[in-house]
Amino acid sequence: MRFKLLLDRGANIHARDNRGMTCLHIAVQSARPRNHLNTRVEEDMEAITLLTQRGADIFTTDYSGRSIFDDAYVCDHEKEYPRGSYRGDLWDAALFRCGHGEHIQRPEERMCHYTQWYTEEEFARLWEGMAQDCPYISTPSAICPDRDEVNRRAEEYNRRREEYIRHYEANYRRAEDSVSEEEEEDSADSNIGDEMYLTDSEQDGSEIGYRGGIVLGEVDDLDGDDAG
Repeated sequence: MRFKLLLDRGANIHARDNRGMTCLHIAVQSARPRNHLNTRVEEDMEAITLLTQRGADIFTTDYSGRSIFDDAYVCDHEKEYPRGSYRGDLWDAALFRCGHGEHIQRPEERMCHYTQWYTEEEFARLWEGMAQDCPYISTPSAICPDRDEVNRRAEEYNRRREEYIRHYEANYRRAEDSVSEEEEEDSADSNIGDEMYLTDSEQDGSEIGYRGGIVLGEVDDLDGDDAG
């Protein structure tokens, strides 16, 4: 596979093209279930799961602010090879396989649309081995909603995604603050009982005639009992 070969040779998985798209974004956007010769479902699934498992950012956006989710969940009506809801179904199945199932579409949000190039057979292959976990398995194909509805769903998903990210970042900051406080307490505890010494040069300008090092932590009264 081309992605695996490039990554194994040290390619930057977070690199962007002139549109600001990463390789994961491109893999999802360019995915198609089949061409005039054969199916590509397994090939697309392998590429996306590989990139995700290797650490590609699933929440990345391009320079125009569009995310992978935005592009995946737009139903495709390309004249020559209409993909219908293939990219969204592929993205959801790949996320689920990679342990990100909490980010897939809710059943009521999914736009299920099959075409002559993307059928229920390809959909079943996306969830092969996980059919019992698929929340969309009995969803019939439907007419795609109009553009306003598509935009509304995209905005709703983006809102929920941003809430998730804010929640994650807040928890991360709290964890960092907690670690910092513990480190400060440990540092303060380690200084308790430490003896402080003044050198001869530090004593030279004082009114005390002693010219040796003074243990400040142990000597409370330099004119004490011994002087008497």
